[in-house]
Amino acid sequence: MMKKYLQRGLVLVMVLCLVLGMSGCTEKYHNGSKAVIGMDDETTSKMQSAVNTANKLLKTGTLDDVIKQLPEGVEPQDVTNGWNQWEEIRAQYGELKNTEILEVFYYCYAGAAIVNYEFEDVTMTAEMFFTSNYQLVYLDFYKSAISDEAEYALPQGLVEETMVIGEGTDFVLEGTLTYPEGGENLPAVVLVHGIGSNDRDQTALATKMFRDLANGLAQQGIAVLRYDKRGYSYPESYTITDLDTLTIDFQTIEDAVLATEVLRSASCVDPEQVYMIGHDLGGYVAPRIDLAADFAGYAIIAAPSRTWAESAYDQTLRYGLDGIEEENIQYIEPMLKAEMETIQKIDELKEKDYTSVVLNQYAYFWVDLMQYDYTQMVADANKPVMVIQGDADYQTQAEVEYAGWETLLAGKSNVALKLYEGLNHMMMEPEGPFVNVSKQYMRPLHVAEEVITDLGQWILTQVG
Repeated sequence: MMKKYLQRGLVLVMVLCLVLGMSGCTEKYHNGSKAVIGMDDETTSKMQSAVNTANKLLKTGTLDDVIKQLPEGVEPQDVTNGWNQWEEIRAQYGELKNTEILEVFYYCYAGAAIVNYEFEDVTMTAEMFFTSNYQLVYLDFYKSAISDEAEYALPQGLVEETMVIGEGTDFVLEGTLTYPEGGENLPAVVLVHGIGSNDRDQTALATKMFRDLANGLAQQGIAVLRYDKRGYSYPESYTITDLDTLTIDFQTIEDAVLATEVLRSASCVDPEQVYMIGHDLGGYVAPRIDLAADFAGYAIIAAPSRTWAESAYDQTLRYGLDGIEEENIQYIEPMLKAEMETIQKIDELKEKDYTSVVLNQYAYFWVDLMQYDYTQMVADANKPVMVIQGDADYQTQAEVEYAGWETLLAGKSNVALKLYEGLNHMMMEPEGPFVNVSKQYMRPLHVAEEVITDLGQWILTQVG
């Protein structure tokens, strides 16, 4: 049934796309959101053949050849721009050594592909879109994550030290302390991850948010500690046979507090001027970490201003149902609503149900998380607090969450609030067509300089 539905959707939507242009499809026509859906084997094979045909055009054809294969009514701008990029790439890097199709999939019911092109000194990545008849209608190139990472170097004047967090405990973690060479008595900040099993850089596909923050803040004279999350270093540690491992304390808070202790003990750090920057879930629970760590202040990035459950529920409805048939969504939505009602009455849950799954988390996670009113704790704080978000964040929507922070924290002199135009959940400016799906992070984007500068200046202002 799914295959039949997708094929029907692909044909209907592509008719609209051919009338409105490819950009109309990627911006307007989708199933609930900008759906990324896997293909069956037959369609995958046909898409791979379409990519190979496009590659022949790139290698031996001309722009006129690419334009000639466009369906009637489709403007050539999207392929012309890509062809011009390709010409510049070949002029700069010379002979093409190898081509690799990384992935093919449905996007907005159109065929999409991501392809790597390896040259002597660089690997470029292309994003392609095809019609239901496998005609190339969109082409865009960027430097691949492979080449971007190969070119990375620690900025001049900075020093990195490996730190051990939780020494003597069952979950010893590694971290990296970054600071300006020769620095003494420095203000410092510990970075606390969002939800999931993240490494110290908070790597998300080709992006490394925490490494960007660490380097940028250190260049402003601030020592920064980032560390591997417990779930990253010890994925086997989560078990429903031990309820304690299902809590936010186990997953986030305990290690954040231990990391703060390590940071305070660093020889280059002023222990009275230690701050925290928390992203996503790390920002949401910042006031609870602060209860134990007693920071000089904390910053919250891209965290909901409502309960975590309300935000998670909305996210599931907004883009978590992509690719699911319409006739099935009508049954799923009531189930999600029932799970939300369970969380709202979580204190009435029986212990025998603690290991049931509710909104993609074990129920005991919610039992633990719902004990605190985090946003009210932020509102009641009397220490410096900064709350920031990007207005292009498709995960934590600014029109709801940031607006909520503005209302909740209005008139508080200890709070700095800022919304950044065009930045996503990782405080990076998304590029290309995948602005409302996680594939936007396949590009090696970087945290916006304005964000890093503002965070640094906020900390330095508190120091005086």
